[in-house]
Amino acid sequence: MQNISQTAYITDERDQHKNTYDYSRSSESWQFSPSSPLEQKRQSVIQEIIATEATYLKELLLVEQAFISPMRASGIITEKQLDLLFANWNELILVNSYFNKALKVRRMNSSGGVITMIADVLCQQISQLTPYLRFCSIQIRGATLLGEKCAAGGAWADLVKHCQEHPAVQGLTLTAFLLKPMQRITRYPLLIKQLLKYTPEGHPDNFNTQEALSASETLCAQVNEAVSHRDNTDKLEFMQRHVTCEGLQERLVFNSLTNILGPRKLLHTGVLHKLPYLEVTWRLFWGSTPPRPGP
Repeated sequence: MQNISQTAYITDERDQHKNTYDYSRSSESWQFSPSSPLEQKRQSVIQEIIATEATYLKELLLVEQAFISPMRASGIITEKQLDLLFANWNELILVNSYFNKALKVRRMNSSGGVITMIADVLCQQISQLTPYLRFCSIQIRGATLLGEKCAAGGAWADLVKHCQEHPAVQGLTLTAFLLKPMQRITRYPLLIKQLLKYTPEGHPDNFNTQEALSASETLCAQVNEAVSHRDNTDKLEFMQRHVTCEGLQERLVFNSLTNILGPRKLLHTGVLHKLPYLEVTWRLFWGSTPPRPGP
């Protein structure tokens, strides 16, 4: 987390310098005009990015206040269960606090409320959002635990219901809040695509906007890969516990490395229906159904 702190500090110190630009170096085809329809649309997208980031940070902090703290204090939910539910939620709060602060500093240092440069901040802060890889990859485990405990009723379910009655929660469920980090990560590319749409070639922020879009898409791909890897691991561990592999010369460890292809991966799951032996054999070798024998 030290690197994240240093990044935020550098952003604050150099922010005013980054928002200045020698317009004589930009393309002759682009002329800065704050009142132009294109620039007004661009400013609208920038304000949406800043506003939604602030709202999202408030939601992260609300979960800490309305759910995590009272659940921990209750003694009903164990620390292990809290870790499964919320994982590294405190790290999400930290990185998005720096993100939110950097955006606000850029807006504060902009002349006349017009933010000429914003994408350099996006590039810098998106690169710090790696804690989302861990949170999103184990989110399904937390959702499963929450669903099972709430369905079973009892003190556990009553506590969750009580926390959801917090006035600031406004009727949302804990499940809805746990989905917000993934939703935010997938929204960054959409917002930045809109920003790029209104940032023409020759604009001083065009290159950084393209870089920010690439960074946000890479982050989404990394999150998806982490989720897929965790899902594969969980299924292989389930198979290890439930599949009997007797009679093998060596013990088969499903969740292990192969000799050549790297980690084992589960390629397909589904319901297996038993068919007559002849039909199974025919389909296996010929890919079609054999003709039915006559009477």
